[in-house]
Amino acid sequence: FKKSSQYIYRDHFKPLTDVMPGLNLETAFACSLSKLFYLSPRIKKFEKKLQSDIFPAVRDKNNLVVTVYYRTGHADAKPGEESSEKDIAGMEADLEKSIKCAKTVEKNYIDGTFALDRSFTGIVWNVISDSPFVRGDIESKFGGEELTSSKGQTFTRRVITTSSRGAHTKTQANPSVEDFAQGFLDWYLIGESDAVVSHKGWSYGMTGALRTARPVFRPYQSCNTPAVLVHEGDGKQ
Repeated sequence: FKKSSQYIYRDHFKPLTDVMPGLNLETAFACSLSKLFYLSPRIKKFEKKLQSDIFPAVRDKNNLVVTVYYRTGHADAKPGEESSEKDIAGMEADLEKSIKCAKTVEKNYIDGTFALDRSFTGIVWNVISDSPFVRGDIESKFGGEELTSSKGQTFTRRVITTSSRGAHTKTQANPSVEDFAQGFLDWYLIGESDAVVSHKGWSYGMTGALRTARPVFRPYQSCNTPAVLVHEGDGKQ
């Protein structure tokens, strides 16, 4: 595998597809990642709401689950500093794009423009961020909002979050076991949704979606069409 950019190019995997004709790279990523990464039963030690609140919400087949992943860089720039509205200073319009994208994706599903393999009666936003402030802000502003489909169906949006402090897990930051466990759980939960709104092209959000081959929508592109995860060619042109 040769990484020449943030994108995945089909030709980089030609040696693999030559010996495995018909291999679908999009679903192959999901197959390999799901085999490599799974949750230990001990994870509930690091997230008290996991069994009582989070898993029941994201795994209820009656719910449409949309992950909203937004990275502020708070944990990179100011490790250990308490999260606050300063996390998004100068980024308010950028965050609003992610919210608008999530609403567009949500509406396309409830109106039937996007197909889901089941009917649903509930809507859940699973908000993942390195900023506890952002998670709480989205929950307070957009949780409980009532929505109506073009066919007259009504839904009440629920917003769920973890208790993660959003610490960066790079070794230079000396992360604790709790930091790493929370970071892994947040990443894992991205793939427990039906669709993912992923801020910019960060690998955290993209690989979280690839783990279960979920469609990804990028706020700075059209949120009426899923992003292309595997690009054609080798990226040199």
